[in-house]
This record gives sequence, structure tokens and C-alpha cells, in this order.
Amino acid sequence: MRYYREGEDNKAADAALRKSLAAASVEILSIRQEQCYYAQLADERALSEEDESRLLWLLAETFEPTKTANASFLPVGAAGSVLEVGPRLSFATAFSSNAVSICESCGLPQVVRLECSRRFLVETQPQLTAAQLQGHANAVHDPMTECVYTEPLESFTATGAEAAAP
Repeated sequence: MRYYREGEDNKAADAALRKSLAAASVEILSIRQEQCYYAQLADERALSEEDESRLLWLLAETFEPTKTANASFLPVGAAGSVLEVGPRLSFATAFSSNAVSICESCGLPQVVRLECSRRFLVETQPQLTAAQLQGHANAVHDPMTECVYTEPLESFTATGAEAAAP
């Protein structure tokens, strides 16, 4: 399951990515960001409507609940490429441990792992492919604890995430 949160851009990540792209002599038209929450359930059954609503409420910003949804806020068919970075899949993060505990306390024991990734929609001139954009991933993530997700995750196995050595 995936949930997306549109929010305030991470200015440090934005600046680092802009610097990396500028060094490659690429004109940056825009960079948009969002967070993606991946939820793993104990079994393959979907959450009930009430439980899904509760999980969405937990993930949403308190004063801006409309900025969290189960669909991406990045424009579909945009002219840019998406770079997604998140925690390595081989271990659960402290964020996940705390989030799972909160879910259990709120009556969602079926959530066994919850991780957060960061997604960047980058529009450049000339337009970069997703593979070219991955070359700039080190500007926005720690390769020791995070990796590039080459496609949206379906599970927390190594499939779908770049397992490059740090």
C-alpha cells in the first residue's frame, strides 16, 4: 500500500540536487517533492475502509489533511523524471518501528512495517531520463542507509530498489 504526502519542500535536498545538476551543465526548470509512505500488512488482505481511513489520518498533516492521499501529487505524464530515494529494504528503520507501534496502539495491528521515501519530480533542459537522474541521487540521500527506488515498491524485498554498494 502506498500513501503520498504533498508538503513543504526540503530546501537542503532541493539545493543539493540543483547544485549537482548545475555541475552537469543541465538547466533546471523545476523540482517538486513529495513523500511516499509504504505500508506492509501482515497478510495480503486489504484494510477495511475504516482501517484505511484511520491509517490515512495517522499519516496526514494535522492542519492540512487534504495534502495526504493514496495517489501521487506529482503530475501524471509530466515532462520530467522522478527520482525516489528511501531506506534500504534489508532492515526496518527506527521510523518504521515507532510508526508500527503507533498503528498497533490505534487498532491497526495488521500494519507490520511502514517506511517513508522521498520523491523528486525534476524537469530539466535537456530532459534527463530516470537513469541519468539516478546519477545525481547521492546529492539527496545517504548511500549507507538509503537507496534509489527504480520503481514503486510492491514489497520490502530488494526487487525495485537499487542495491548499489555505498
